[in-house]
Amino acid sequence: VSTQSTWVLWVVPVPDMQRAVEFVKQQHKPLCLYIFCNDEKLTETIIHNTSAGGVTVNNTLMHAGHPDLPFGGVGYSGMGSYHGKATFDLFTHQKPVLKVQDWSFPGGRLISDPVLKYPPWSPWKIPLLRYLMKLDTFIATSKL
Repeated sequence: VSTQSTWVLWVVPVPDMQRAVEFVKQQHKPLCLYIFCNDEKLTETIIHNTSAGGVTVNNTLMHAGHPDLPFGGVGYSGMGSYHGKATFDLFTHQKPVLKVQDWSFPGGRLISDPVLKYPPWSPWKIPLLRYLMKLDTFIATSKL
């Protein structure tokens, strides 16, 4: 098992920036992408049209050492990222917990656990459930 990494800085002449972006997209995703450019619009175009583990603009290696930025690769250059909170998030499982309020009423049935969701599927339950699901989708999307 080899523990060595090979670092290669490619300098490839291209006739224009569109061809440069196309060239980068044809390769494996790099661990880092360095852009030297004073044109903000062009810089944003390159960032949004390529994929890399990290990007540094008008400098090198700075993103890898910044304590508040995650560092890591994509695809062949690695999976995941680390540094600060990113390390914690990488090695932490977020366990979702849903607690449903237990609201009983006389007769023992729970109004927090509606009878609608259990079989038998009577002729009135299915249309009502479909209506409620559409209503829920409408309410969720109208809040966006």
